[in-house]
Amino acid sequence: MKKHRIFVLLIQIVVLVLLSCGPTDPSEESSSTIISENVVVLDALSGVTIQSITDNQVVLNFSQSTPDISTGDCIISGQVVGDFYGCIRIASSIDIQGNTMTIQTSDARLTDAVIQCSVDTTYSLTMSKMVRRPSAIYFDAMDGVTTSGKGLILTDVTLYSGNVGGANLTVRIISGSIEFEPDMDIGWQIENSQIVEFHAIATGDLVFNCDIEGIVDGSLNFSADTTLASFSRVYVQFVGWLPVVEVVTLSFVGGFDVAASATASVQTGFNHSNTISVGAEYEGSWSSVWEYNPQLLGHQTDWNASGEFEIRGYVRPTVSVDFYGVLGPYLESEPYLAWRFGIGINPDRVSSETPLDGHRYADRIRAVSEDYASWWWELVGGITGKLGFNISILGYSLADFNCKLFEWEIILDDSCSVEYWEGTTGQGNPISFNVMGDYGYDLYFLVSYPGGSLPNGNGNWIFDIKPDGTWSKYVYGGSGGVGDTSWEVEGAFTSEWDLCTGTIACWDDSLGGGFYIETDFMTTPQP
Repeated sequence: MKKHRIFVLLIQIVVLVLLSCGPTDPSEESSSTIISENVVVLDALSGVTIQSITDNQVVLNFSQSTPDISTGDCIISGQVVGDFYGCIRIASSIDIQGNTMTIQTSDARLTDAVIQCSVDTTYSLTMSKMVRRPSAIYFDAMDGVTTSGKGLILTDVTLYSGNVGGANLTVRIISGSIEFEPDMDIGWQIENSQIVEFHAIATGDLVFNCDIEGIVDGSLNFSADTTLASFSRVYVQFVGWLPVVEVVTLSFVGGFDVAASATASVQTGFNHSNTISVGAEYEGSWSSVWEYNPQLLGHQTDWNASGEFEIRGYVRPTVSVDFYGVLGPYLESEPYLAWRFGIGINPDRVSSETPLDGHRYADRIRAVSEDYASWWWELVGGITGKLGFNISILGYSLADFNCKLFEWEIILDDSCSVEYWEGTTGQGNPISFNVMGDYGYDLYFLVSYPGGSLPNGNGNWIFDIKPDGTWSKYVYGGSGGVGDTSWEVEGAFTSEWDLCTGTIACWDDSLGGGFYIETDFMTTPQP
């Protein structure tokens, strides 16, 4: 290295000082780390102080000999100067006036300074370290948000209160908490001044408990979010003897989506516990990392609605990393709850029960006897995420990577204006539902009402079946009566295991009413 061997002792002292606020588990540097010849670490220059750093200029004061810096050198600093968290620049021109050196600069990449290296570091983003350590540079929280233990306590936090297109809207978190203290694994490999591998993955337990309230007095469609709290901390790690400054930020964003056609209000909530891994890896091409194991429990729901209404609320932890203060990767995970209210029958309602193995009949039948349900609602919990990777400061050849992660959700509770029950009709008569027929042949539906007659029976039966992911509708005439009635469904099921979800409806043409059976069933080969 052309300029720095004489400063080895000083660099070692700087390393010891800066690592006191460095990563929890510093990487084990490869012995094959190779630094470019034209690199100058400003922090290692004897008698030199950094006066200022701007977007295109670095000003140095020197008390001894003139710093040995030439045009074309890659200059690096690990110091926080004003609003700049270190720098990595190319010196494009140099002006010396007295004991002041003004360097005009252009942007540089880490691959301008490093020919070869391998870095892998894990930061433990515990709340105590993010908030209380001297290296914490930023902490902010809105009213009603406090830190406690491993996360945030949320008490009467108003996410929005105002008028939207003539309708008044209030959304608030009545009470809740969120905990997320991930381990952030970040690393890269450089060969021949090219990034050949990069990864940033956050892994940890995510616990979100929340009760939310939404009130609206008119029609609207509106979304908003706000930062509940944000914590930032500076880490300095070394590639060989080069300081790499990383500003890691853990923020929590609370938000909502609301759609309403009329006056409505709801108070509801859930418990959500999860172990997640979220991030991305680059090794010639990008791939996302998204693993989760959710456990959810719904809370009591109190509501009043005169029209269709949906509210979705969330608190979204986000981990971001800036290199030398320049935007780097960010990783979002978003646990959410949603309450949906509708008029009529929920078209998406299906049974989620698993049929008994080896039988061609549903082990659960959900029937409704009605003249249409007048309303329905469901409480849903889920999780989704988003990635944004801009790490151009590390190397010239890396393309940005942005993606929305797979969304998972489950119904936690639901209700409607008519009662669902298993195994009986509205008159208390037994009901059974069977799928008959040999494997690979046409199937038959058998609906039995021993000892009674079909409700509104002189109408039509409608079968909506979903074999192999394709919806088909079969309409058959039928009549009421005592005993068994069966209909053939055209078309064979051809795979060995066919899980089908469908709805059977009995309609009365004159009344427009009837009852519904929603069920899952599975066809299996006969021995």
